[in-house]
Amino acid sequence: MFPGVLEHKPKKYGAPGRLFATLYPSPITQSLTVAQVSVATSKQGIVRGVHYVAAPGQAKHVTCVSGAIWDVVVDLRRGSPTFGDWTAYLLNSGLNSLYVPVGFGHGYYASDDAIVLYLLSQPYDPDLEREINPLDPDLDIRWPVKPVLSPRDASAPLLRDAVDLPRWKP
Repeated sequence: MFPGVLEHKPKKYGAPGRLFATLYPSPITQSLTVAQVSVATSKQGIVRGVHYVAAPGQAKHVTCVSGAIWDVVVDLRRGSPTFGDWTAYLLNSGLNSLYVPVGFGHGYYASDDAIVLYLLSQPYDPDLEREINPLDPDLDIRWPVKPVLSPRDASAPLLRDAVDLPRWKP
């Protein structure tokens, strides 16, 4: 839906009980310089996000390596014709990946216990990490079920109160 947000379904090799697939590099990560690799776990029913990183921003290559997530990407580029719009992808242990460029927020609902692998363009810096409440009525994200939120995500600001949002560059 958004230019630059790309999904990749890798070619898989294997036999019953085995799987081999190349996640990186892939056609969707040609412009991604990996500065950090991280992993997150989430129990079924948990929503994480919507998170973003203040300037210089952070691009992400997201892969669910176990379980399943309903992955949401939100356009946070002020002035963009799609500012505040969102789209969702199902990522699961089929190892499809999602490239989320700088300027977009990211969150997900764990529909099964999940392990999520991130390739990041910038190292984690807690001073630059920002969030928007995933239940913001202006975003109107239609989560598959009533989400369970961490205290941090539940108290996150609404989009209209968010700080350090990037500007859209046509």
